[in-house]
Amino acid sequence: MVESGLRVVITQEQRTIADVTVHGTSVLVGSGGHCDVRLGPDLLALEQLRLSVEDRQVWAVALSRSPAALLGGRPFSSGIVTASDVLDIGRLTLRVGAWHEEVAQSSGHRRFVPLVLLFVALAGLAIYSGFAPRAGARAPLPEPPETPFADAARPACPEVTVAAAGVAGGDLWREAADHRERWPFHPKDGLDAVRAFETAAACFDRAENAAFAEEARVQATTLRAQLDKSFHVHHVRLSHSINQADFATSRVEVAVLKSFLIGRDHPYAAWLDNLERWLQVNQGQRQRT
Repeated sequence: MVESGLRVVITQEQRTIADVTVHGTSVLVGSGGHCDVRLGPDLLALEQLRLSVEDRQVWAVALSRSPAALLGGRPFSSGIVTASDVLDIGRLTLRVGAWHEEVAQSSGHRRFVPLVLLFVALAGLAIYSGFAPRAGARAPLPEPPETPFADAARPACPEVTVAAAGVAGGDLWREAADHRERWPFHPKDGLDAVRAFETAAACFDRAENAAFAEEARVQATTLRAQLDKSFHVHHVRLSHSINQADFATSRVEVAVLKSFLIGRDHPYAAWLDNLERWLQVNQGQRQRT
């Protein structure tokens, strides 16, 4: 099995201001809070460039003409870019490269790697917490949930009258936008943003404002897809860091994944709690030695 990702390096006046490696086959570059690679609005458009890996090549699509993207001094709209190509975007230069990693499978590396660590983690916890090793080793490995969202039901508007629903829709839209700006730093904000956009849509429906309702649903659906993808990308990063015995990175990824699942009663969330405790003990022992 082959995993792919992208590395994006952005420089300004020959100084590197962003060097981001992403595990995944698609990257959005821009100034918006939902972008994977984000710089200030004085440097990039809200959504400037979309990069994707297709057949081991990097495909780039310019999403804005202000500032315009140039390749070799000529306007660039879309096409394949190589590691030696330089995209000029306003005052910035951007280079992108793809990486590919062969991952050995048994019954699927996503199950195999965490299963090995689960045995080690629970064995460590047996010493640390007094758990029975054999009982812990036999505990089934939970799969991550398909989505970090706990409730699939669409929320209802809390207001009854048409006028009040219209006001509530506007308030909820602004609340959702605020949460969306913060979600790259706090995933729970992303979950709250989706909920607020969906509730705003319900309120706009009640206020008989079909255009605003549809736009709120589009925003909710787009952000929901981004959060689902980010959740599973962090799961892959956790598996990769465990496979490389990079436990410092594992602790970071565990913390991120837990923030997606705040309040969730799911076996995967409990497994992350146990893994986090084992990592704390493991690193504490390494520091003492």
